[in-house]
Amino acid sequence: MSSRIWTTQPGSTGTTSQSFPAIAADTIHTHVRALVSAAGGAEDAANYRVNIGVVNLDPKNSQTFFVYIDTGSATPAGETFTIPPLSMQQIPMGNGLAPAADIFIENITAAATQSDAWIAYGSTVDNVTGDAWSEMAVPGGPWDY
Repeated sequence: MSSRIWTTQPGSTGTTSQSFPAIAADTIHTHVRALVSAAGGAEDAANYRVNIGVVNLDPKNSQTFFVYIDTGSATPAGETFTIPPLSMQQIPMGNGLAPAADIFIENITAAATQSDAWIAYGSTVDNVTGDAWSEMAVPGGPWDY
């Protein structure tokens, strides 16, 4: 099963779409970290934008996340946001990412209320045609900063 989002292609009467896989909620158990490798085309990355989505399936507790692009810095710059219970948020990562940029998502919620009932995805969109694709985040990660 999957879902598909359709939209009108900019400058035309045609459509473009993006699909997302269906995932059974009771199978989602992402611990502290996840990784998405998403970016625009190798030829002209500036024509693509990347978004990261995070879904919090915890029925009681908000979860706080830190999302950042691996630049090799000892102190990565990123964005921190809190998602209420049973909600989702999509974060724009901007245009011009290098092909196969590694984007990290870390659950930084206090240990007393931190949940593994969350999942993340990357969404890349062509700014010219509106063509889009998505990729589920991979739970875990060997990185340390």
